[in-house]
Amino acid sequence: MPPECSACFAAAPTAAPLGLPPAGALNLGAGLAGLSLPGGAPPPLAAGALGLAQPALPGLAGLDTSAAAHAAALQGTDLNEYYARWWSQYGAVAAKGGAEDANAAGAQEAQPKAAAFDKDALKKLAEQAAKNAEVEEKEEEERAAREKAAQEAAAVQAVVAQQQAAQAQQEAQAAQAAQAQAAQAAQAAQAAQAAQAAKAAQAAQVQAQAKAQAVPAVPAPVLPAPVAPPPPSPQIPQIVPPPQAPMPGILPSAPGAPVVPPPPPGQPSPPAYDLEALKRLAGGLPGAPPVPLPDSRAVPKSMGFSGFTLQTNAPAQRDNDSVQKMLARLQGNVQGAKQALSATGSAPVPLPFVQHTSHKLSGNSGLAEAEWEPLQENVKAATSRSELEEVSRDFLKKFAFLSVEQIAEILRLMEVKAASYPKDFYSELGSMLGHKLKSATSPQLALTMSSFLYWSAEGRQRFIDCSRDFLSVATSEVPTRLMELAPHELNCCLAGVVSLGCSDHKFFVSVGKSAQARHKTFGPKELASLLTILSEVRLVHVDLFTSAAQAIAPRVRELRPAELMRCTRALSRCGVKNEAFCQAVGDDICGRWSKQAGLRCEDLVELCWCFAVLEAYHHDLLQLMFQVLRETQKVSADALCQLYELHLSLEAEHKARYAALRIDDKAVSSLLEHYKENRRECRRCSEKVRSDITAAVKGLLEGHVQSNHRTSVGLLSDVAAMRKRSSTDGYVHIDIDGALSLIRPIDQDETAGPLVDGAVAFRRRILQKNGLRVATVRESDWKNLEDQKEKRRHLRSLLSALGDVLE
Repeated sequence: MPPECSACFAAAPTAAPLGLPPAGALNLGAGLAGLSLPGGAPPPLAAGALGLAQPALPGLAGLDTSAAAHAAALQGTDLNEYYARWWSQYGAVAAKGGAEDANAAGAQEAQPKAAAFDKDALKKLAEQAAKNAEVEEKEEEERAAREKAAQEAAAVQAVVAQQQAAQAQQEAQAAQAAQAQAAQAAQAAQAAQAAQAAKAAQAAQVQAQAKAQAVPAVPAPVLPAPVAPPPPSPQIPQIVPPPQAPMPGILPSAPGAPVVPPPPPGQPSPPAYDLEALKRLAGGLPGAPPVPLPDSRAVPKSMGFSGFTLQTNAPAQRDNDSVQKMLARLQGNVQGAKQALSATGSAPVPLPFVQHTSHKLSGNSGLAEAEWEPLQENVKAATSRSELEEVSRDFLKKFAFLSVEQIAEILRLMEVKAASYPKDFYSELGSMLGHKLKSATSPQLALTMSSFLYWSAEGRQRFIDCSRDFLSVATSEVPTRLMELAPHELNCCLAGVVSLGCSDHKFFVSVGKSAQARHKTFGPKELASLLTILSEVRLVHVDLFTSAAQAIAPRVRELRPAELMRCTRALSRCGVKNEAFCQAVGDDICGRWSKQAGLRCEDLVELCWCFAVLEAYHHDLLQLMFQVLRETQKVSADALCQLYELHLSLEAEHKARYAALRIDDKAVSSLLEHYKENRRECRRCSEKVRSDITAAVKGLLEGHVQSNHRTSVGLLSDVAAMRKRSSTDGYVHIDIDGALSLIRPIDQDETAGPLVDGAVAFRRRILQKNGLRVATVRESDWKNLEDQKEKRRHLRSLLSALGDVLE
């Protein structure tokens, strides 16, 4: 080995002149386990173990200097061989030139240095940390929301619990009040039972005493041998009326309980109280006596009774049954009491009797369409006697197959020729129609009876003369349905019966009572029609007329002008006074006139005249009437006569208020002349009766006696006694009341005296206001007197009431 190489080799372990790493920098531990390094130094650590990169050797770019390469090279060799091999490699590399080494070194320097840590990993860690922070923030928000919701739910539950506690307290108070009321009901029932038992015992005692006094003493009969009592017979269920709503004061309702409206017609009334609840409440009260109440559980559910209950009647409970019957009687008219109580309130009562029944004919009811239409055409076209006879025979043949609506239509079509049909036809028709009415419904009954209104008076009279049984059937059938008929149906039936000439007092009394009980269910139009029908036949029910006027007054605007006039005429004819009605009508007419409501000048005069008959004064209506009179060029004669009577009434009864509207003297004179010309006869009785009374007056009074006398104010009297023949006014005036001047009341029995017509009473009042003495004689009373002596005695008693006219 050359010396320079030996020197280099010797210096290599310490100096490393070629830039090799010192011995301690090489990782020789892998292949030299157990060898001690020179100088006793510890095993060297790898350069990477301290995190330091190995420095590149200049000129050795292609030489592998890693620790792994050194360890692999030293496997199975010693150190001298290692260095010799390394040195040979170094020489070969160095011989290639410095340029290549420099390029390799530059390339190695250009390579990026290995990072001390992984940026991507740090970035991922940072992103993961940010995501974790967001998740934690969301979880925190959700946790806060859940806590808030839980707090709100707890608050709501607390409020609900408070409300439930308050409601429970109210229910407890209501239960206590119900128990108290049940106790009161039990005490009332016990008191009623005791009173009824006492009355029954007293009545039994009186009856026993009466029997003991009435029955004569007889020998004691021989009693038969005692017989074993028969086995008890099964208890027979007794039908009792359904419990009704309690009368006020008998079973009081709880405070604040809603008022139960009356049930609609056709449905059963609900029970007035719960028997089982009363039993439980009465049994739960300390010290409350037991109340004998019927057991509602005895009714079998399968029977399905809705209008009444079944209850066994034991002989041992005689007093209890009496109490139950008494309670049933007390509660029997509860529906009427409810209607009366509701009538006193401000709210109007609903109309329970309004029925909308269609009378339109269809081919499916009654006679088939193929036979019905020819029958209609034949009835319309029949004119001659033979045609009428043929049509009547065809009508009677098909009568059994016709419906009630078709029969009513045929009757209406006979309107013009009703007086020309044969009498035999009317006899058969009346009999068959009477049987049909018994099975007809209430609307059908009203439709049939109203068909006669289309007939002429001669036709109706011919029908009644030939079939008098029909009218008796109709007057007996209508009263049984008075509470079923709707208001307009009742008016139709009443008008039909009246048109056929019915004069049965009991029939009209029943109609008047029914209408009075139901007048709150009538509308203003139905009430006006009802009053008109009754007044046209000179019938009056004073309570009904007064109630109707009171009911129409606040709803007068619902009436048409014609209906308003008819209602006012009815009240004035029957003399039923009502200040509220007159005031409402006057105000309404004054308001309507500005809108041209369809009233004529004659209507205004008649309305003011009716007000004068009813002793009512309406200044605005009078002012309007006189204004329209000045603007009207032609007025009817009757209106001028009424105007003159109105002037006399206002002059005598309302002189101060009438002064501003008074007619001038010239116009009054013209009206008087017109009145004398158009009112020449005032007789309302037979001429024979008036002549007889005139002769009787001549025998009693001195002076000149004249019949049909005209007074100084223009009004007429039947008989007048004057001091001189030239006198205008007599010192005694006698009016005779006949059938045309009297109104028959139907709210009294048949023996009650009639009332005077409103117009007749009005004229007599004017005569009395002008200082004339007037006496009245009834034609019916005069006819009942037999001889002249009785008639004079009767006249003397009437005239003596006027003063000293007989002296």
